[in-house]
Amino acid sequence: MEKRRWPRKAAEFNAVLSLSLNDNFRCIIRDFSQAGMLVSLDDLVLARLKRSTGSSQARPASICLELPDRSIAMDVEVVRFTDQGAGLRLVVPSQENYTALQQATQGNRASSAALPRKLLAGQQQLSPERRENLAKSTNLAFKLFLEDHFTGYFGELETALLIEADRQKTQALQQPFFDAIALFRKQRQRVLGATVNRIGETALDIALGRQVPEQVAEQNEGKVHTLALVDKHDFEDWLVVRVAISRTELQLRDSLIELQLRIDAAFGNRGASRTFNPYSPSALCNTFFEVIRHLGLNNKVIEVVFKVLQERILAQLEIAYQELNKLLVDADILPGLDVNHYLASQAQQPRSPRPP
Repeated sequence: MEKRRWPRKAAEFNAVLSLSLNDNFRCIIRDFSQAGMLVSLDDLVLARLKRSTGSSQARPASICLELPDRSIAMDVEVVRFTDQGAGLRLVVPSQENYTALQQATQGNRASSAALPRKLLAGQQQLSPERRENLAKSTNLAFKLFLEDHFTGYFGELETALLIEADRQKTQALQQPFFDAIALFRKQRQRVLGATVNRIGETALDIALGRQVPEQVAEQNEGKVHTLALVDKHDFEDWLVVRVAISRTELQLRDSLIELQLRIDAAFGNRGASRTFNPYSPSALCNTFFEVIRHLGLNNKVIEVVFKVLQERILAQLEIAYQELNKLLVDADILPGLDVNHYLASQAQQPRSPRPP
C-alpha cells in the first residue's frame, strides 16, 4: 500500500470556529490531517456560517480548541461546505497544530477506549483457530457484498462520468472524464480485486493479533517531528473521501456500533483500546482510494467517483453489516447485545476530571 503523505485521523471533539469577534460557531471536529480538518455543525449554525463566509471578504477564520492545560487557536480557511458541516484548510500547517489536534482527540477517547467489563461478562475469548475461521467467514460475506454491488457501480460510474463530461465547456475540461472512463473499463477487475484482497488481509491480521498499518500509523504519529509537504490537491482529495465516510457513519451509526462492539469482543484484547474495524466505511473508502490513487484522477473526477460510491455501495452497507453481525452472533459473540441500552449506560458514566 502506498504510504500516505500525511497521517489522517478520525476524531470527535468540540471546538469553536471563529470568523470574527461576533461570528463564533460551535462545531465538532470529525477528522483531521496536517493539512486541515472536517467539522460538523447543526443546520442553523451551518446556514449562518454560509452567510457570514459570503460577506466576510476573505476575513481570516480560526478554529479554537480547549486542551487540558491550555487553549489554542489555529488560522484556517473554509474551502468547502458539506451536508453536515465544512472542510477547513490550515493556513500554515505546523507540527504544533497537529500535535494539539492529536492531544484533543486522545483526551476525548481516553474514557471510552476499552469495552466495559460488564458487557464482556460471560463472553469467552476465542482460540486463535476460531478467530481465524471467523474472520474468513466475515471476509467471505463482505467479499460477496462488494462483488455484487461493484458490478452495478462501475456501470453507473461510467454514466455519471459521461454526464459530467457533457457539462464541461471545453474539450480540455472534458478529457479527464473520458480518460477516467477508459481507465475504469480497463482496470475495474483489478480495482475490485485489490480492494477486496486488502480488506480481507487486514481482517485476518486483526483476527490473528497482528498490527495493521492503521494501528502502526496511529502509534507513530506522536513520534513524527518533521512536517511533510502538503499538496493542495491531495487535501481536496482527502476531503472528498472524508465527507463520504462521515455521511455514511452518520447514516449507519447503530449498526456500526453493534459491529464494532462485536469485533472488539471477538478479535480485541481485553482491556485494550478499540480494535480497528476492517469493514467500516473508513476502511472501505480509504482502501478504495489507495487502490485507485495510481490512476492519477483529478479532484473533479474523484468527486464523481465517490458520489457514485456513496449511492451504489456505501448507502447499502447496512445489508453487509446485518450479515456480519449475524455471523458474529452465530459464533456466540455478544448474542444479547442491546445497542440502545449500551449507549444509554455509556451516557450515564461520569466524565473523567481534568487534571489540575
